[in-house]
Amino acid sequence: MSDVLAAYLMAWRRETKYAKEADWVFASDKNKGTSPRVGNMLVRSYLYPAAVKSGVLKEATLRVKKQGKEGGQDGEIEKKIYFDKKGERVRRFGFHQFRHSLSSFLTTKKKVDPKTAQTALRQSNAAFTLNRYTQTDSDELLAAQNLMLDAIFEPGTEILQ
Repeated sequence: MSDVLAAYLMAWRRETKYAKEADWVFASDKNKGTSPRVGNMLVRSYLYPAAVKSGVLKEATLRVKKQGKEGGQDGEIEKKIYFDKKGERVRRFGFHQFRHSLSSFLTTKKKVDPKTAQTALRQSNAAFTLNRYTQTDSDELLAAQNLMLDAIFEPGTEILQ
């Protein structure tokens, strides 16, 4: 485990009310720490708010009619919905996106060997990691285009007409 991750986990342990050796790292309050929080609870409580705070997503509140069960009272509830930077509604957002981000970050920003990215993601081969998980960063694409244009229009180079 990295020193940075260990430090954050130790800080979390000092903060949480479930900090005994046998307790779960992210324990469920509902079950008084006897079981872990499930993924969708973590996504709703922590991941979405962090994405909004960092500017990755925008949040809106929608009022939705709710029908009561078997003759119960109808009413309205507020439901949070999220949008990406392009303004498109985000329907799927969770921990799996971290895998895509990690692959893209390692290969495009940090220039690590694709085999290292594949191993970090625990996937069977590097081609799968590159084809399915790694996305070209727009900054990287623009830089590559500029390299090509610089080479074409370099002083002393004849331009084809």
